[in-house]
Amino acid sequence: MKVLKFSMVFKIVFKACAVAVLSALVSVAIAVELKDPTRPAYYTAGDNAYLSRLRESYRLHSVLVSADRRIAVINGKRVREGEKVAEAVVQKISQSSVRLAIPGAVFDISLAGKNVKKIN
Repeated sequence: MKVLKFSMVFKIVFKACAVAVLSALVSVAIAVELKDPTRPAYYTAGDNAYLSRLRESYRLHSVLVSADRRIAVINGKRVREGEKVAEAVVQKISQSSVRLAIPGAVFDISLAGKNVKKIN
């Protein structure tokens, strides 16, 4: 039976402890959620109430989609893709909804009525 020297045992134990500490630090670093400084203070990740409040503050009145233009009326203001309404940027206008973006959130708003008329 081979006898291990104290220095070899110490190196093995030290390496094992170092690996355990590093793996614990990595798991803690992964678990910690990074905060986005552009989000409001009351926002939490996956906060459906926050998105609901955002959607409620924007009302889609009408949409015009044709081959050469896309226009929406949101909160009484006529906007095109790329323009701003309040603090949100209009990303996409489709036949019955509009995609809006603010720092930290992207959300869709839809026409209030279920009857959407298509005019050719």
